[in-house]
Amino acid sequence: MYRKYLALALLLTSFTVHSSLVTADLPLSKSSPGNEQMPSTSTTSKQGFTIDLLNDYELSEEETGKDIIFSTKTPYTWMRIEVLPVQKNADSMLLSETKQRFEEQFGQAKLISTQPPNLKTPVIAGYETHTKTEKVTTYLMRQTNQHLILKVTMITAIDSQDQAQLISMINSIHMNGSISPSIKDNGTSKETIEQNQKMRLPEQKFTYQNEGVTEEKMGFLQTSKNQNYTLYVLEGYEFTEEEPRKDVIYYKDNDQLWMRIEILPKDTKWPELKSQTKEMLKAGFNTVSEADSSTLSSKLNIDASFIASNNKMKGQSLLIKAIENRPAMRLTIFTPKETEGLDAFLEMANTIETL
Repeated sequence: MYRKYLALALLLTSFTVHSSLVTADLPLSKSSPGNEQMPSTSTTSKQGFTIDLLNDYELSEEETGKDIIFSTKTPYTWMRIEVLPVQKNADSMLLSETKQRFEEQFGQAKLISTQPPNLKTPVIAGYETHTKTEKVTTYLMRQTNQHLILKVTMITAIDSQDQAQLISMINSIHMNGSISPSIKDNGTSKETIEQNQKMRLPEQKFTYQNEGVTEEKMGFLQTSKNQNYTLYVLEGYEFTEEEPRKDVIYYKDNDQLWMRIEILPKDTKWPELKSQTKEMLKAGFNTVSEADSSTLSSKLNIDASFIASNNKMKGQSLLIKAIENRPAMRLTIFTPKETEGLDAFLEMANTIETL
């Protein structure tokens, strides 16, 4: 695909695109320390933003909702800018689609999980990859003043310093009062603002104690359409929707280690729930007793815990009350009798958030 843009970039070196842009000369760009002496032109896109376009760069409307900025000096340098609305319950879909399309075009994506120091706009998520000749980076950035998302993809030669120039232009982006008609949701509704704040990264690194040993694993964002929540599932574990109002996470290397997740209604009667939980465990195990939950995760708001066992297996049910974005739930964890640690399951449960 980049060959198409390379050819277009070479073509653009002979003329300036006027039809979709409004420009005004500025004295100098001060977007970043490395570009103080580079003249720039204030350029307005049909997507409703203004950008300080450095000399030797030109902006073209690729298609509705997408602009391309080319270097007329270095043909391999270009970036695509998309302005996206924040839509209710679409955060996970946007993040997963961004990663999927990135990998379809450029290969295996490496997650950028920290805010780049030279980018002023808050980064929600980023991906990068390298080939023998190119460096490719995509950022999803929160445009807080309009509650919009900027999606920017930058491509430069592997040994080029042009990315600093691209970033200086990104830092100069200003959303105007008139947003493109293609962006139907301008982000001013209460629901849209709240959804923007709840957006979660598609993957995160988790560090936790497991049977006294420090574990470090990647967690991948999953959505339960069955029970209307999201959570992070650690690598090595599988998440599945078992039946209505019940989901399961199991350990891939040993499916005898698994956890059932049940989101509880807001009107749950806790004394009745405790009695019902005991009867449920009695149906599968010889002995059932109330357990001390003080040694378990302090992050979970555990109201009661029950443990049961037989000759080979044991099960433990945790009744957890709602806190902030996490709903009330019952977790039931099954393991071989000799297994002690429940930490990985509890770490995942602690990431559950209501959609």
